[in-house]
Order: sequence, then C-alpha cells, then structure tokens
Amino acid sequence: NDALIAEIKVQLPPELQKQREISSLFVGIADNVANLNSRGEDYLARNHIDEAAAEFKSALKINRNDSHALAGYAETLRQKGNLEEAAKFFERSLKYNPTNRFALEHYADLLRVTDKYTEEVRDTFARAVTAIENDDPNAATKPENRFIWLGLAEAAHALR
Repeated sequence: NDALIAEIKVQLPPELQKQREISSLFVGIADNVANLNSRGEDYLARNHIDEAAAEFKSALKINRNDSHALAGYAETLRQKGNLEEAAKFFERSLKYNPTNRFALEHYADLLRVTDKYTEEVRDTFARAVTAIENDDPNAATKPENRFIWLGLAEAAHALR
C-alpha cells in the first residue's frame, strides 16, 4: 500500500498533491471533532457531566462552530443549572444547523421549563416536532417525545 501511495504522489501534479494534503488535514480534523463529540455524548448518557463538558469544549477548540459540540456543551450547562448560558449555546448550535434534532429537543425542553413562552419558543417546539417526525414517522406514539408535543401545546396555549 505504501509503495502504491508513493507512486500516486509522484504522478500527481504539485498543485493537486497540495490539495490532497489539505483535504486529508481537514478530514483528520473533522474526524477528531466527531470523536470528541462521540465521547462527550457517551459521558452525557452516563451522567458524567463534567467529563462530557470537557470533551465538547475540546471539540469547540478545534471547531468553534460545530453544531453538535455546541449543543452537547449547552446540554452540560443545562444539566448544571446554567440555563441562560445553555440557551446561548443552543441558539449558536441551531444557527449553524437549524435541524439539529438534539439541539432542538433539548433547547425546547429548556424553554418549556423556564415558562418563557414567546412566538420563538412556539416556533422552536414546532421545528423540533418537524425534525422528530422527519426522522421517525411514528414519533408521536413514543413516550420519550411527549415533552416536545406538550411544550408545543403549552406554548400555543400561552400565546392565545
């Protein structure tokens, strides 16, 4: 394999070789961010909040606009009770990926808990419902999604 790679390098013009090296670098960075996010998600699932926060912060040092790292870090802040700061990170996450289901669901739940019902809150719940239904047409029947529909109903009722 190494001999074949060396042969291919020799055959590529210098500008294409440089592009290939840069592409490999970006792929390596993206893989590293994805690995950090995955570890952070694992820590979150086991309720190891500080460790999860550290992984997401490391991912954000590499890519400060990574929607998954922003949402994961926001969730660690939410679980620690820092709701205002968590809301800012959820909003940043959704700025970079408006359909990030994790961010939508957890941000919507944060807004529901704070009882600050605005049109933006209602719209966030509606976007979360859409994201859930796009992923799973049977989502409405699953108990784990009940807070999203409850939040949407509460927000709509509060705005009447």
